Amino acid sequence: QAMKGSLVETINSISDWDKKATSSKKKIIVVDFFATWCGPCVSAAPVFANLSKEYKEKDVAFWKVDVDQCAQIASREGVSAMPTFKIFANENGKLREIEKIVGFNQSKIESLISSLAK
Repeated sequence: QAMKGSLVETINSISDWDKKATSSKKKIIVVDFFATWCGPCVSAAPVFANLSKEYKEKDVAFWKVDVDQCAQIASREGVSAMPTFKIFANENGKLREIEKIVGFNQSKIESLISSLAK
């Protein structure tokens, strides 16, 4: 499933999420909440992987969360439609939501990331 050269990190559990949040040095974290059975999610995956490569020099991390495997995270984050993309500011290991995009809106996702990624 991993794309060649992709820097997207897969989150496997709520403790994994919390651990990665506190250990991440990146100021912006973009999370793709997806489901394997969701068509638009499958289309979004290579785009998301390419963004992770395009912004690898910037202060931004890319995470993926499978909502079926990680239902706890999905409910904690209030994610009910797939895909949902959330952009967080990482404030010393505490993630503060800046933006939420429901559905795969490539241009909106790209313009938000480019405006936030320094």
